[in-house]
Amino acid sequence: MAADGTNSKPLTRLTATGLDNFDNPLAWSRDGSQIAYTTIRALDGSDAIDPNNVGNLWVVKADGSTARAVTLVTASSNASCDGAQWRPY
Repeated sequence: MAADGTNSKPLTRLTATGLDNFDNPLAWSRDGSQIAYTTIRALDGSDAIDPNNVGNLWVVKADGSTARAVTLVTASSNASCDGAQWRPY
């Protein structure tokens, strides 16, 4: 979207609500080309909730293309993915 909030467009083609954990902030890459976020979306990238209700870290290009899971946590006892950050700062 434009800096004034006009011309917004979705970053993904997914339509299910409540999957993305926006309680944790999104993180823009230093060069502004990618956005990292956490979601309980299925790891196959479909519009379904992960069957184990597990959150993973995803990265999408700023234009909305090529969303991909960066972590592959499959059980809640394995790990927790919250608060995406790019390193180094």
